[in-house]
Amino acid sequence: MKIIKSDKGNYSVRYKDRGGSWRSTNLNTKSKKEADSLVIKLKIEDIEQAAKLDILSAEVLNKITSGTNIKYSQVVKEYIEHMRLSAGSENSIYTMTSVYEQFDKIYKVNDKPINMIKEKDIYNFLNADDGTSISNRSLRKSTLRQLFDYALIKMYTLSNPLNHIKVDKSKLSHDQKTPKEKDIFYKREVDKLITHAPYFFKQAIALSYWCGLRLGDICNLEWASIKDRNRILIHTLKRDKLVSIDTTDEKFGGGILKKVLQEIDVEDKKYCFPVWQKVNADPKNRSKTSVYFTRYCERMEIAGKSFHCLRHSCITRLNKLGLSLEEIGVVVGHSSTKTTEGYVHK
Repeated sequence: MKIIKSDKGNYSVRYKDRGGSWRSTNLNTKSKKEADSLVIKLKIEDIEQAAKLDILSAEVLNKITSGTNIKYSQVVKEYIEHMRLSAGSENSIYTMTSVYEQFDKIYKVNDKPINMIKEKDIYNFLNADDGTSISNRSLRKSTLRQLFDYALIKMYTLSNPLNHIKVDKSKLSHDQKTPKEKDIFYKREVDKLITHAPYFFKQAIALSYWCGLRLGDICNLEWASIKDRNRILIHTLKRDKLVSIDTTDEKFGGGILKKVLQEIDVEDKKYCFPVWQKVNADPKNRSKTSVYFTRYCERMEIAGKSFHCLRHSCITRLNKLGLSLEEIGVVVGHSSTKTTEGYVHK
């Protein structure tokens, strides 16, 4: 048995199964002390020794887990609450909940003990013949993996089946395996959109094209972030990065943004766009903002582009102006230049 620290600082434990193969369990902690404690609580040495003796029977497993038979629905409830207490984003929580509910809807697992869920059902869920993309299948896998990791740490189960169940790419078509490329907006398209856009979308388009702000950050923009209109100072929602942008700088519109910010109506003491802030705060309705934007683009005869394409446009524009990936990353709140590079279009 070995406790290993990954490049990202997380600890996992490696141990041998009854066939002599190495298994790995993510302990979801960056503390060596906590990792050691979890290994003891999970009784990994007991499991490994039982495997060596080839007595890892259902009875032994039951004793090791203290007879735990926690239902899938209860584990989901606990894990979602854990995510909220860990300050997980409501958007991520909503996505997770949707995946867990979808798995139950197909395989009726809510009332089953989580340690009795069939690996075949998980495999079929990841590899269903439903036309979904590889990224969506990967989302299903990572979401279920997190749930089973939580169950493992809580000693509701002895293993995480997602560690060895894979998305079968051989079952996917070329289109399913190929991620859809994001397009960018040309300056003439942006000018056209801003000229005819209704209130909020006019400001949102300018803020995203010139500074790369995400739609959620714009919906949640506070007056405190634009106090003097010469600078935008905002904590991004997705990564909680502090972004600072000089609205008078030519790279960011050279005064265009300042004018746009001055046109925002004061309707609320805290939020610049209170109506859209409420829409964005509701996971069930959040997509409406993107849908409205897409429909507006289609009316302007600009098809096949989403609001997020404006962020790609901003990063590509800054790259062509000569800014390094590191400099652009600071502007848009990226932690890795590899991420920023993925937004640059030739």
